[in-house]
Formats: sequence, C-alpha cells, structure tokens
Amino acid sequence: MTADAANTVLAQVEPAHDEIRAVFARQQAFAPRLRHASAAERLARLERLRKALLARREQIQRAAAADFRKPPEEVELSEIFPVLHEITHVRRHLRRWMKPKWVRPTLAMLGTRAEIRYEPKGVCLIISSWNYPFNLSFGPLVSAIAAGNTVILKPSELTPHCSRLIREIVEETFPPEEVAVFEGGVEVASALLSLPFNHIFFTGSPAVGKVVMEAAARHLASVTLELGGKSPAIVDASANLDKTVRNLVWSKFANNGQTCIAPDHVYVHASVRAEFLDKLKARIRRVYGADAAAQRSSPDYCRIVNARHFERLRGLLEDALQRGARLVTGGRAGGRGVLHRPHRAGRRQRPAQAAGAVRLCRGQGGGGAGARQYLSGRQLRQSQPGAFSSRQPAVRRRQPQRPGQCARRFRLQGLLARAGRAGRPLQQHASAVPALYRQGEGADQTGVAVPGVGPRGRSRSITTTMRRRPVLYDYVIVGGGSAGCVLANRLSADPAIRVCLLEAGKADTSPVLHIPAGTALTLPGRYHNWAFQTEPQLGLNGRRGYQPRGKVLGGSSAINAMIYIRGHPSDYDHWAALGNEGWSYREVLPYFLKAENNERGAGPYHGVGGPLNVADLRSPQPVTLAFLEAAAQAGFPRTDDFNGPQMEGVGLYQVTQVNGERCSVAKAYLNPVRGRGNLTVLTRANATRILFQGRRAVGVEYRQGGKTHIVSVRREVLLSAGALQSLLLSGVGPRRELERHGIPIVHELPGVGENLQDHIDYVACYRSKSKELFGFSPSGAVQLLRAWREYRRQRTGLLTTNYAEAGGFLRTDPALELPDVQLHFVIGIVDDHSRKLHFGHGYSCHVCVLRPRSRGRVALHGPDPLAPPLIDPNYFGEEEDLETLLRGYKLMRQIMEAPASAARIMSATAVA
Repeated sequence: MTADAANTVLAQVEPAHDEIRAVFARQQAFAPRLRHASAAERLARLERLRKALLARREQIQRAAAADFRKPPEEVELSEIFPVLHEITHVRRHLRRWMKPKWVRPTLAMLGTRAEIRYEPKGVCLIISSWNYPFNLSFGPLVSAIAAGNTVILKPSELTPHCSRLIREIVEETFPPEEVAVFEGGVEVASALLSLPFNHIFFTGSPAVGKVVMEAAARHLASVTLELGGKSPAIVDASANLDKTVRNLVWSKFANNGQTCIAPDHVYVHASVRAEFLDKLKARIRRVYGADAAAQRSSPDYCRIVNARHFERLRGLLEDALQRGARLVTGGRAGGRGVLHRPHRAGRRQRPAQAAGAVRLCRGQGGGGAGARQYLSGRQLRQSQPGAFSSRQPAVRRRQPQRPGQCARRFRLQGLLARAGRAGRPLQQHASAVPALYRQGEGADQTGVAVPGVGPRGRSRSITTTMRRRPVLYDYVIVGGGSAGCVLANRLSADPAIRVCLLEAGKADTSPVLHIPAGTALTLPGRYHNWAFQTEPQLGLNGRRGYQPRGKVLGGSSAINAMIYIRGHPSDYDHWAALGNEGWSYREVLPYFLKAENNERGAGPYHGVGGPLNVADLRSPQPVTLAFLEAAAQAGFPRTDDFNGPQMEGVGLYQVTQVNGERCSVAKAYLNPVRGRGNLTVLTRANATRILFQGRRAVGVEYRQGGKTHIVSVRREVLLSAGALQSLLLSGVGPRRELERHGIPIVHELPGVGENLQDHIDYVACYRSKSKELFGFSPSGAVQLLRAWREYRRQRTGLLTTNYAEAGGFLRTDPALELPDVQLHFVIGIVDDHSRKLHFGHGYSCHVCVLRPRSRGRVALHGPDPLAPPLIDPNYFGEEEDLETLLRGYKLMRQIMEAPASAARIMSATAVA
C-alpha cells in the first residue's frame, strides 16, 4: 500500500510473481554468507534497526494513528518498546548463544559427546497481522537476523500507512539481498507460500493458518504459528464452571472482542449446559448492576468498559462520513437511531465481513523471545508463555466424550445483549477497531468496517463504502536524480504545498552506493544503472558507446566519480549572451555558494553550511602525486582549485564526499526531508507518459509493481528524468517521429530530442609494478582486505578513492582563450567502463573533448515506454572534434612520458 500525507489510500501494489521468485532466489544465494557472519556483524545490523526505530518514532506514531487511531503512548508501549527490548535482549545474549555447548554425559550417553549449536535455517518468511504491525513484523525479524537468516517480510495489507513505513525502515536499514518487503494481499501471500521457505512465521486467523501449514508441509518447512481469529471456547463436563464463566465474561468485556482471548463461540457439554447458562447470566447481571439504564447514562457504561471506547467509534464513523462515505448498514447508536437501519430477518453477518476484512489477532508470545527458538535449528525450553514450543503440539483440543454431546453453539455476544434490560443493544460497549482499508474491484472503492453488536444482540458490522478520491499534488517531479532531489527539497519546504517525486530506480540504501570505491561495481552493472547503449557510430567504425546513467534516488550522482566541477565561467556568460536571462556566472555563483559546504572554508568562490558537502580526497595515492609531478615536468601549470579563479592547469579534484562516504544529491537534499508530511517519494515508479488536457499537463502515468497508476497535479509537472529520457512518449515532439510510432500528437515541437551533445573520450591504459593501485592479483586481494579494515575503522584509505583522483583542463592550441580538453587520471585499468577486466595492476588517463561540435539526437525505438531510448551522439560527425582529441592525446602523452610517470610504466595499451 501507499498513502499520501492526508492519510488517503492511493493504491495496492501487487508485485509480479516473477519478481517474488527472483527476490527469493537472491535471498537463497545470500543466505550462506549470513550463516558465517560474526556476532558483531549481526549486532551491527540490529543496531541500525534500533536507531531507525528511534529516529522514526514520531512517524510510527502517525502511521499507527492513521490506521488505528491509537494514542502515542499506546504505540510506544505496544509497538516500539517491545522491539527495542528484544534488540537489547539479543545484544546481551547473542555471543553466548552462538558458542557451541557440550552436553554433559549421562548414564544413557556414556562414551559419547554431544555438541549443541545454533544453526541458521536459511530463508525465513514473516507474515504479520494488522493489529500490532511493527511489533509483529520487527520482533520476528530481530530474531531471524540474530540467528543469521535472510528474511522476506509481508506486512498486512489492512494497515497501508504502517506497511509503507515498515518497508521504508527495512530498506534504509538492511541490504535488499538480506531483507526484502512485499506489500499486498492474498495473491502476494499465496505467491510467497508457493516458495520453499526454510521457516515461516505467521500471525493471523486459523483459516489462513491452515494454508500456511499446508505450504509448510509441502516444502517441509518449520512454522511458528500464532493463531487468532476468535477461536471457540469449549466447556466440557469436568470444567470448573465458576472460573470458566468469570474468564469468558472478563475477556469479552475487558478486551471488547478485539483480542484473541475473547472467544466468538462457546461449545458446552450437554450435561452442564443448564448450569453454565445460569451462572453466565448471573455473572453478566453482576457486571451490569441492578439498574442497567442508570449505568448507561453514567460516564462509565459499566465497571470495565467506559465511554472512551464509544467515542472512538463515533469519531471514526463521523470522519469517514465527512470524507464522503456513504453509510450502508449499522445498528443503533445509544438508542437514538443515528446510525440505525432495520435489520433484515434471517441475515446474520459476522463483524468486518462486509468489508472483506480478515480478522488477524495477536496471541501471547508476540514475536519476541518465544520466537527465537524457531528461527534457528536449536530446540530450547519454552521461554515465554503462549509461544508454542517445538516439543509441544501446536494446537491442543479437548474432544467430547461422545459425538453429539456438545450443545448447539450460540453467540456469546448475543447472550450478553439479551441479558440486558429491555433487550437494548450494546453498541455503547463496542470499541472502535482501526479502519480496515481495502482496494475495491473498480479501483475506486474503499471499505471501512467496525465490528459491533446489532439490534436484538445479533453480531453486526457498521460498514461504510467511500469513493476513493484521486490524489492531487501541487507538483509532480518526474525523476529523482540530481535535479529532482533538489526540487523535492525546495518545493516541499512550504508545508502548504504537496509534492510527489517519482523515481524509476530503487532507494539509495545499498552500501555499494555509499562507499566511494563502490563506483567500480555500479558503473558496469545494471542494478542501479540504466546501462544504455548508443546506436552504432559511423565515426567509431560501427561500434556502440556505453552510456551509464543512475537508476536510483540521486540519479547519476549516486554512481559517478564524485568530481565536483561547476564548469568554466565563460560557458555561463555565453548562455546569458544568447538571451537566457539570469544565467551569467555572476548571477549563478550565489546559488553555488548556497548549495555548497566546502570543507576548505568560505571564500569568494566557495560556501559553507549548504547541504552538498565538498571535500578534498582523504587518501590520494602516491601514483596520483607522481602524475602531478610529471605534469609539472612536462611544463603544465598546477592549479589547486578547478572551481576558483584559475581553471586551467593540472591538480587534484575535490569530491562530493562527507566523512569518507559519498555525498550524493539524494543524501544531501532528499534524505533529510523524507519525513515531511507533504512530500511523497515513490521509488520503482517508472513514468510512462505525461497526461494532458489540451496542452496543459494534468498528471503523470507511471508503472509500479507491474501495474499502471496515475498521479494528478494541480500546478506543474516538472520533468527532471535526465538528458536521455524525453517527452516523445507523451506526444510532444517532431511530427514525423510521433507518427512513425503511432503516438497521438499533443504538441508538435521539432526540437525535442535534437541537438544531443556528448563528450567523446579517449582512454590510454598503462600497466605498472605499483601495488597501491586497484587490480586483480593475490597481493591486490590482500591489499583490498587491509583497505576494508582501515575504512571501517577510520573512513580513510584506498576505499575512499573516487578513482579519478587527479586531472586537468588544458588548451591544445596556445592561440585558444579557453581550455578545450579535460584529463582524468584513474588509479586502475579502465577498459569499457570497467566492463572488461585485466589481471594485474595499472592506471589510466582519459582525454575528453570539452565543447564538441558534433550534434546527435535522442529518439524512440518504439511506443513501448519501458524500452530504452534510441541514442545517437553522432561521434566525430564534425572532423574538428577528431582533431581536438588528437591534439589532446599528444598533450597527455607528454605527461605520461615525463620521468615521474615513465618510471612506473611497464607497458601501454590504447583502449579508446
């Protein structure tokens, strides 16, 4: 489920079965790594979860209030504190549990020795219920992670706000291959239960529990069950009737029928039925007192249930009616007939049945200490009452002495209602359960059900059906890259403005994105990368060019080399001279200063206090310093600040890092404001087209989880999806291109997709004897292990590198006024963006044409919105670009042949 700031349900996201199977396969492959994880590593994961829960305490309270109307103090006690206590308990005892223990020999074990170990079970499935979503989700999760398992978690579909927040907390705390969250209903649960999980933790009704048990038996998986759903009470001939009656009445009144200990039906042995009924009626009269009418008019309706419960019920219904709900059916409210509709004879309706709600209840044992024993292979004594021990049967039944000796069943609620004076209903004593939201068949209906007691004591549910209003935002931002994150931050700063950010990629939670050296893994792969390919290029003898682009919150700033370069001031002045008012360097410089937090301090060209942290490299490698020395030997000037008064020259790059970690635009601008109530961020939401009314944009269509959704906009749609995703699919662009693919024309705009300018780049690689460089060799593996240990302790060393540690801006012709090529010195062999690997060590140097003359285009391969774009940069379409690149290559060779560089080179390889 997803929901906006106004607590309105937007959609139910049902992931495709293929996606579920793929995630399960990934979890299976990752499970062996967690099996051998140390106690410190497991505890570090749980510590991140603890901090996330504390940091999001207010959000958890708001989510529980939206789904349950629970007060904050109740959320603290029932949702947050139990999980924090479980983490503390695990932190104290995990190391002791992980140590193997030798069993003391007994008479039956003479001559033998036995060892008891904790062994992780592998992949665990957690299906939690609606009534304690955080406790029953994170409680078992803590036990599973502590035992070394991978986990797939499915929160209840009946708590959309809590489920969404659970998913966000998991995504920011655990890597996706360790813990994954799937939201959805019965179809998602069925798809999950078809997979061979090693262990299933389930909390819910006996009916659904049967399906879980069937799946467990089919795959021979162990199960931890906590079944609720108002199981019946069985009273046999040997029962203590006084205690039985006292417990039944207490559970029904004290818990208002909301917990698993309040039975829905009572089966009584025929021999004690009459005596049981007499005792039960007498007990109820004691609860009501002599004057039931006086009790109802008092502030407390009875000794246990008070007016607060009824006010919660009334407030919930009034809120639903104010939002456009239509009352379908209901009983009397306080005898005044406010919510009255005649009860149809013969029609018996179970609570919450009309809304299609599944009653999932919490039993004793929770997801805490009692669940630990099921998430590892070791059998322990039962550590908490109510949790089924592996040495005990899961369900105990009392069978009657002979078939047919049980009296007919009757509803306890009906008996309670009939026991009151004048047969008045007990709506006053029914507490308001949370609104149970469910997506309707037509995608525009939402059911709200509240269990209660109807006229004449029949069990009824007060059910409303409301039409789901379309969510309307002031701004919809398409693309969560560098520009999109800044827009989301600035626009949502006004609490009166509602902003929605759509990002086709994932959240930036992977450690690979935050460790600077992880760039080498993100650029060649497709997990956080669009990995586009150009069309065959005539200027490259038919070769295709690789176009990496970030597919994650933060966009390409989450996968690039982190070099902080603004561009030459003359470029901005040239744009202003073309008629773009406000784009001169003098006018844009204050915005650069406002955005920047430069660790060198404030100055005419740098600012402090901004969200984007800019720092010097923490551990530049010796070979990089040798490159700078070689450039000086070749006669090129040195510059200490490429963004200062003098850009031309060779020097070390500044990088967008903070404390040795990548500072992407998402980390700088978006993550600090994710908790704003007026900002909605939807990941894995692939925008397919912009919706128009005439020539005005009114919304965005996007695909998420295999389904198509629409988000509406009041003011503007802001397109920040990158240079390679265009408006063509929305019907805006050249007529010929749109008609060729059968796309209806909204606005003919010939310039869309035209005039693509891309920097052509040449790479020369050099093998070296130096071992401080990245490379593939036994010594390189040892060095990488040492670098990892240093990074974990101090956030310094080789893993803080951005690879392109140094470079320069040079003029290939002395007659030129501005540099026309840029150099990037890389401490590794880079062949085809590291997609081709080489054994050994070395370094590379890039030569890049800064202002190419060639012009290309971006077009469509077809009308499929998920197909990659047609990219044609037209490299070397203008011969002048080739001449500039050749001159730049000669300058680069002068540096590489200087004594400081030549002494380290074993051989040279031209990669291009």
